[in-house]
Amino acid sequence: MVLGSIMMFAIVTEAAGGVAVIGELRERPATMHLFEASGAIPFVVLLGITLSGTLKLLVDPRQVSRFYALRDERSVRVGLMVAVAGIGLAMLLLLPVGLYAHFLVDGITDTDLAGSPS
Repeated sequence: MVLGSIMMFAIVTEAAGGVAVIGELRERPATMHLFEASGAIPFVVLLGITLSGTLKLLVDPRQVSRFYALRDERSVRVGLMVAVAGIGLAMLLLLPVGLYAHFLVDGITDTDLAGSPS
């Protein structure tokens, strides 16, 4: 998942014109709301969606059974840190991909509809 999110972030960022182009969205009247705390999706809602999806991955029965298979308590602690860090990194890399859709698809108003047929 981490490798896939790194690749997706790199490819989409490059296609959109680099990391610096996100600053352009803040200046456009049509996309200014994306940077407001109560904009298109209020920050607390976005944080809740992100955390619920992330926590679901951590408590998935298949993941929990892998922790039970670990050798000792130290391995469980290391595994927990690696899992949380990996999921955190993946989320940090995937969240900006929606912003880059404004540069990749003409006339996009809702990034949730970017792949939908018109």
